[in-house]
Amino acid sequence: MIKIKPIEIVTKTTIAAVEIGEGQIVLNKSVKFPVKKFDENGKFVGADMVDISGVDYNKWSTDDRYIINAVLKILGFEKVYDKDLISMVENLISGQGDGRISRTNAKTLIDLAKSEGVTELEKDTIYYIRNNFNWTDAAEKWFDENYLL
Repeated sequence: MIKIKPIEIVTKTTIAAVEIGEGQIVLNKSVKFPVKKFDENGKFVGADMVDISGVDYNKWSTDDRYIINAVLKILGFEKVYDKDLISMVENLISGQGDGRISRTNAKTLIDLAKSEGVTELEKDTIYYIRNNFNWTDAAEKWFDENYLL
């Protein structure tokens, strides 16, 4: 091996997927997750440790989708959602009442999602809609009683 003066080589890699491993929990305080990153071909391209603590840790509860979204946010990644489902909800509430999802809208959303079986992408999208759109109290109550994320 011949020693040379170090030079920096910059390469561009597109991250297309991540795998979140089992967390290391400090009870009532924090959790650290190993996160593997993969390119479009599924090739491993790197890893990070993500620390969730404070308010974000306290909000976690038993909702794994919450923690997945928190990890992605910390890494600066965005989850892929079903654009057609989001567009449908936006169309349902645009120009209607106060712009919130009504009980009727919620039922339409779930009926559509269940019509062909609910995929993981649709489940994630419905979770996103539930947590990022404004709902009437009646819609929230009906949804929470009739649909388990």
